[in-house]
Amino acid sequence: MWAARGKVDWRRYGPPVLITLAVICVGYTLYSCLRRDTPGVISSAEQIKFYREQIEDASPMGRLAAVQSLAETGDEAFIPLIRRRLEDEAGEVAGAACLALAKLGDRKALPAIRSMLDAKAPEAVAGACLALAEFGDQESAEPMLAVLKRDQPPAVVGAAQALAKLGYKAAAEPLIGLLKSKNLSVRLAAVEVLSQLGNQAAVKPLEDLLEAPADGLEPEPPEQEVTRLKEAIRATLSKLGVELPAAPTPSPEPSKAAPEA
Repeated sequence: MWAARGKVDWRRYGPPVLITLAVICVGYTLYSCLRRDTPGVISSAEQIKFYREQIEDASPMGRLAAVQSLAETGDEAFIPLIRRRLEDEAGEVAGAACLALAKLGDRKALPAIRSMLDAKAPEAVAGACLALAEFGDQESAEPMLAVLKRDQPPAVVGAAQALAKLGYKAAAEPLIGLLKSKNLSVRLAAVEVLSQLGNQAAVKPLEDLLEAPADGLEPEPPEQEVTRLKEAIRATLSKLGVELPAAPTPSPEPSKAAPEA
């Protein structure tokens, strides 16, 4: 009995734990870059020098922090340095470089960023999609539709969000299909983007999904994530003009009587 109680369902709890660890690692890296015993806080010139070194030689986390920090300066002089990171072996760094160049308004980088829609790393593809949307690059909308067919959740989510930003109405049909995705992030992104595209054809599939929002998801998500998905579905249906009854309020658990002394 005790063995059964102690068994952990890693398929259910593993992904949230890994995501939490990743966030902690990124936070620690950024903290390490900015704490008092690093060059980053001595002066702005010293900080820039520090990140210029980091962008070339550091770990992926360090390069990621450097790309983002140099973009935050708004200084176009760093564009050539950031462009080189488009070919970074770490997908998250390449994706961040795309977004950094969009932030700096480097339209000359558009051809290179468009080519990254075919990259193997899903994080790089996601960053490219979002950067192209920031540029308002309508030419990239059709290739982004192809990204929606990939079995790479980060890339699919990035493409969905980018298509929403571009207001690309033709994305509605494939996004309706993604309401049946086995991945929670993809399913949630599809729901939210359909809200922005405003396609009435999504109403019936969304109503069906509201009846059983977690059906087919792998792994089975925690209850709070299912609730979040339900709320997103209800919000989208409401935006599409569907009147829904108020969501049932969970009844509080009865308090247990204190044991008698």
